[in-house]
Amino acid sequence: MEKASSWTLVASPADTDVIPLVTDIGGTPDNKAIKWSDLVAAVGGGGGGGGFELIQIATPSAVATLDFTLPAGFTSYQLRGHLLPVTDGANLWLRCDDGGGFDDTAEYANAEAASDSAGSYGDEGGTADGQIQVHRAASGVGSATNEGLSFTIDIERAKDAHYTYFISVVSAWADTGNYLRMHAGGAHNVASSLDAIRLLFSSGNIASGSVALLGVPDTVPAALHPTLIGSASPSAATSVDIDLTDGYEFFELFVDIVPSVDALFWLRMDDGGGFDSGTEYEWIGDEREEDGSIDNEDEQNAGEIQLHIFTAGGDGATEGVSAKVTISGAKQAARHTTVHGTYWKFRGDGSRAIGRIGGRHKVTSTIDAIRILTSTGTFTGEIRVYGIP
Repeated sequence: MEKASSWTLVASPADTDVIPLVTDIGGTPDNKAIKWSDLVAAVGGGGGGGGFELIQIATPSAVATLDFTLPAGFTSYQLRGHLLPVTDGANLWLRCDDGGGFDDTAEYANAEAASDSAGSYGDEGGTADGQIQVHRAASGVGSATNEGLSFTIDIERAKDAHYTYFISVVSAWADTGNYLRMHAGGAHNVASSLDAIRLLFSSGNIASGSVALLGVPDTVPAALHPTLIGSASPSAATSVDIDLTDGYEFFELFVDIVPSVDALFWLRMDDGGGFDSGTEYEWIGDEREEDGSIDNEDEQNAGEIQLHIFTAGGDGATEGVSAKVTISGAKQAARHTTVHGTYWKFRGDGSRAIGRIGGRHKVTSTIDAIRILTSTGTFTGEIRVYGIP
């Protein structure tokens, strides 16, 4: 094989294209080469090596529905994106096509829970609905330019002859002007394989937006598994700092900590100028107590994001707080860093509770590190942070 006099960059090589191997950049080829398809398989990239693959990106404009075909060869799928309705107050729906058209009768089950920045909380459900309720709340989605809703929808068992399950997380500006967070789950109550799914609003067209369909093939490369990037075992500490390593798209924070006195646990972020503690955060949360009662709380100009709400975590040896928190957008300079998570705690009054929390750092910047701290006293326990590419 002779050295080429010039090279042409190819954005999308064919599987049969051959890449020459050289001992150094600009050197003479060693009469060895590797096929593009073999290289992709070796590193576990998209297009042949498995992993989390992008299937389709859609940018709808003034359309009634948005359809996605579900190709074979994937164990699960995910929709993620942002949509703006034409009609103020509409809700987002999803319907399924199992070969006979998109089902719109009583073939879906739903369960939803939502809370907003005004402190309102609500839940709803049904076993004979005409669609998956990605968003259903008393406050519909706002249609102004900066409103709409962002969402992630996980789709499981779509290609099995079983019910297909859906799990969604929604962040939206409601038509009331309040920020809304919603978690929902549902099922297509037909034991069949799905060919396609459809997104639509309950009223009016889709004005604009962008939605990506991704799929997880049967074999997921190790490169996509979470990597431990930081850990701590605090003992009588007032705070713990952990760096967020570059090269990851998402971070998962796990905490299991006990305070020395009844206290709240907080999360702060450092975007290069120290850990912000003024009014740079916004968060909302809800909590279910062991007696069945439900509480909610929010703060729009806070000095931190609370890892749990209301009554402080108990200070006994087997008490405290356990939480899992997902951090998104920390390495994207043009967006706010958002968090959402779940927790279990022993309250300061000795009772137990579970809850959810969501919020954001209201600064468009990348995050270098996070700090876990207590509102008073010290704490002991275990903290882990994982990075996901």
